[in-house]
Amino acid sequence: MFLKDKINEKYDNPKIYVVSDTHFSHQNIIKYCDRPFKDEHHMNEVLIHKWNKVIKEDDVVIHLGDVGFGSINKIMDDLRRLNGIKYLVPGNHDYGKHLIKYETNEIFEVLRGGAVFFDESTILTHKPYKKHMMEKAVTKNPNTINVHGHIHNKTLQSFQKDFADLGVEDRYEDYDFGRYLNVSVEMINYKPILIEDMIHIHDLFEGAK
Repeated sequence: MFLKDKINEKYDNPKIYVVSDTHFSHQNIIKYCDRPFKDEHHMNEVLIHKWNKVIKEDDVVIHLGDVGFGSINKIMDDLRRLNGIKYLVPGNHDYGKHLIKYETNEIFEVLRGGAVFFDESTILTHKPYKKHMMEKAVTKNPNTINVHGHIHNKTLQSFQKDFADLGVEDRYEDYDFGRYLNVSVEMINYKPILIEDMIHIHDLFEGAK
């Protein structure tokens, strides 16, 4: 059963949103990703305000990873203020005590495995899926897209170039361009986006340019 079907069955067809890379309490992410905040407290408060302005208590939000970075107690305090029923596809910063706290305190229902099929044509991941993995999915459904985060305010092409310049083995051709949708908060005005609407927002797509 696809995640969408499970959620609809469990919560009687709620509105379902997606978001990634909030990085609560991460001071340096403001500089790294040119976020328009004066400090981490300002950032946290804006993220919470924007989230709760969109999300009602019975809405579902699927977070695609990198929830917060820093003091777990401060992050937990902020997460408890967020509306909605929350799922998490863990990112590279969601591990150890952070992930345990999220799960044991019922902040998130954690979706393990690295990749989740939301429906027959939508794969949810933290990092963008590599080309060979997309090819397997596309074999089953030629319209498959990958909704992801991780790369923040970069295009997939520029993200790959940065790593290539550093000598990292990942290559430009490792991605099947045209099948990716980046929902890092920097790309969606720092608030969750309705999953039914996002595929119509063409600026988010990583088409070959």
